[in-house]
Amino acid sequence: MAMPRKSGILVLGGAILAVVVAWLFVSEFLEVDRCLDAGGSFNYASGQCDFKSNHPYVSFWSRYWSWVATVFAITVIALGLHLRQRSHASK
Repeated sequence: MAMPRKSGILVLGGAILAVVVAWLFVSEFLEVDRCLDAGGSFNYASGQCDFKSNHPYVSFWSRYWSWVATVFAITVIALGLHLRQRSHASK
């Protein structure tokens, strides 16, 4: 059975947003890792590797909590709507 169009668009949009946030997290993680491997300290405020000063760790969640929470909510809502429409279509 074909997926309802509106539901499919919502699920696709939620999935794309989730992939974008995951990509941002992974790319920043790799950038920080390269900096630390080179003997530097990552400055989360400027997003740059610093070899002169030591900077505190600032978690991804504490800096981008609103984006992560919004994407999570949109994804859950889209998936819920999709499953709801799908269950109603099968009856």
